[in-house]
Amino acid sequence: MKKRRFLPYIVSLFLLTGCGSSGSIYSNFRDVADLLPVQTLGYDRVDGKVRLSVSSGRGTDELPTVILQGSGSSITEALEMVQDYSDWEDLFFAHIRYVVVGEQAAREGLDELMDWFERIPQTRLDVPIFLVEGGDAASLVAGSGDKHEITSVLHSLQRDAARRGFTVCYTLADVAKRLAEDDCALCSSVRSVEVGGHVPTSPEGKTALESGFALLQDGALTAFTGEDAARGLCLLLNRAGTGRVELSDGQGGHATVELTECRAENRAEFSPGGAAEDHIFLRCRAGIMEIDSQLEPGELLDTLDKAFSDWLAARVRGALEVVKANGADIFSLEEQFTRLDAGRAALLSFPEDVKFFLGVDAKVERSYDLSAAENLHGGEM
Repeated sequence: MKKRRFLPYIVSLFLLTGCGSSGSIYSNFRDVADLLPVQTLGYDRVDGKVRLSVSSGRGTDELPTVILQGSGSSITEALEMVQDYSDWEDLFFAHIRYVVVGEQAAREGLDELMDWFERIPQTRLDVPIFLVEGGDAASLVAGSGDKHEITSVLHSLQRDAARRGFTVCYTLADVAKRLAEDDCALCSSVRSVEVGGHVPTSPEGKTALESGFALLQDGALTAFTGEDAARGLCLLLNRAGTGRVELSDGQGGHATVELTECRAENRAEFSPGGAAEDHIFLRCRAGIMEIDSQLEPGELLDTLDKAFSDWLAARVRGALEVVKANGADIFSLEEQFTRLDAGRAALLSFPEDVKFFLGVDAKVERSYDLSAAENLHGGEM
């Protein structure tokens, strides 16, 4: 009976409480028109302060692109400044698609940014992160403007990168996981360039082009790989895509080939003398797309096979040089050698103390030739 008598009081209390002055449950909701969805977030650090840049994504005639910037002693304070200059009631982060980080901020460390993303309920960690090589995020986000809006640019870059094998667009979750497991991680790097004459219909503004990978260690940027080493890393990570390669015939001619198959495998082992060795086997096939050469077909294919093999080996060796020079165990070698012999592995540094051996099986195929082509040059076929 006491419980039944107490129930009306509980109901009354609930009716009297609420987040809004109206006491209605709908006071917790916001009209969509009052929300500014942030699709790209730029993060910089300047003179010890955080500078944030946000873009609402590609706009329309009715709802043009909105780009805002703000700074403060923390991310929260910088966002408050952004909000102060916004015409919308709230910034909405649930639909963030990309994060762009300036080089200086990345060198100072990404702990603050990663922590913010993990703590804020709206944000997700499955968002690709890009580091700006030789520049800041603010210039890229704001400089892209409406015609070359940064979200659309990065979406195009992400799609092309997966196809061409120039880089891998890792997410915040990917980076956090690798930093936690191996204290090193890769993320895609971009450089800011003026559009200029490359887009005659809209020559003003900036865009982002892939520049390879950024190497993170202990939560901070330590090096950029460059484009050639980045392609080598993509090969080793089995993310080569269907990228195209220009090969020389050694006689002033060339051929354009496209990767049709590429597989990398490795075998970690201790030599009889106790040395740590990693044997890498790379098998790649490519189809001819375009030829400008005076060599006979048989001689040309043999020449292209050799050129293709050399091209692959040079990029893989370049990738291995980058990771060894920076002491970055990108391939989790310590884990592999520990499984083989934990005692020996404990005495080594990875990957510095590992000897790499590379084997390449490369073949250029005439998979794009026409089987019954017309004679375009006259005379007998």
